[in-house]
Formats: sequence, C-alpha cells, structure tokens
Amino acid sequence: MKIKGAIFDLDGTLLDSMDICQSCATLFVRSQGKEPDKDLDFKLEQMSVDEGNRYIQKAYFPELSAKDVADMVNSMLISLYSQRDMLKNGVSDMLRDMKDAGIKTAVATSNSYALATAALNGNGIGGYIDYTVSCDDVGRGKSFPDVYLKAASLLKLRPGEILVFEDALYALETAKKAGFITVSVADKSNIGFRKELVFKSDFFIETFENWSDVLNV
Repeated sequence: MKIKGAIFDLDGTLLDSMDICQSCATLFVRSQGKEPDKDLDFKLEQMSVDEGNRYIQKAYFPELSAKDVADMVNSMLISLYSQRDMLKNGVSDMLRDMKDAGIKTAVATSNSYALATAALNGNGIGGYIDYTVSCDDVGRGKSFPDVYLKAASLLKLRPGEILVFEDALYALETAKKAGFITVSVADKSNIGFRKELVFKSDFFIETFENWSDVLNV
C-alpha cells in the first residue's frame, strides 16, 4: 500500500482536547450569564463551528450578530487552548517521520481556521502540517465529505492515497464512504464505542507511537 498523504482531525485525534470541545458551548453561554439547555453540546456535536455559532446566537443571543458570537467563542477557545499542552503521545515523532518520508499532511477540523492554527503552532507542530482546512471553509460539517475532499485537493492526491485519522465514528464513516483509507484513533471520549471504531475503520491505533504499523499491513 503506497500512502502519499495523511489528513488529521484535530480535537481528540492530534490533541487531547475533547473535554473542552464537548462542553465549549455550555461554557460560553454560562460565561455570558445565561443557563444553556442540558443537551446544547450534544446538539452542536456534528455541526461545523460556524453552524454551531449561528445556533447559539439565535437561541441565546438574538441581540448580537452571528459574527459577534463567533468572535467571542473563538476568543474564549483560544484562551482555553493556550493554557496547557494538549499534544497526544507520539504525535511529534509521527509527523517528523512523515515529513522525512515525503508524506504530505493536512488537518481537517470542525474548529475555525484561526483556532486550529493557534492550537497547532502553540503545540509546536504547525511546521509539520502542509495545509489546514476548516469545515467553515466548505460550509458543511463532517457528516459530509467536503472538508476531506478539499484537503485532498490541496494535497493534490486521490482519496485512496490518503490516510484519514479520526476519533469520531460518524466522521470516519464519512471519510471511508468517500474512498479514503481510515484510521480510528483511541481517545477517552470514544471508549463507549471502541468496538464499532475498530469494525468500521480500516485500521485502529491506540497511540501514535505505533502509527507506522498501518504502513506495514
């Protein structure tokens, strides 16, 4: 199997940050003195950041513009992401190995481009990523393959030449249906459906320290 490229999800895949992602909407609404619905974060789970911000604006802050809400949420998240080292074990070495092997790399994230760039650079791996694509750039979340296809286009590679690393089952299913080679990544957020991840993805890794096993199959 000749792999020429790799596309990575950010939160829960490269970064140990799902605790923030899974509660960021609730944190934001409460930071503004309002009480969110109990299922708010669940409702936003499969939306792009832009879609989620519009939902929050309409539901809780009709007096503000969608851009105001987006800017405020992004500012809060950048602050949260800058407060700790989030890089998962083995990520730096893996990206260095890929660069040495000539494997092109991209990040495909539901987060905003600004936040993704800040997180990558803040964790010292921005220089290893050739392209960063946000779902906001394509207008739809990861229930649709657009963000992966955009990344593949930038890499100038076909889906069948690219590994897609993801921790979310629905995103892996999307990428697989679009013809990508999928690698599910263990995270504490996906413990409850680990068997499904293993069954529905092409490969499964516990940590990035053994990512190269995928190339040897």
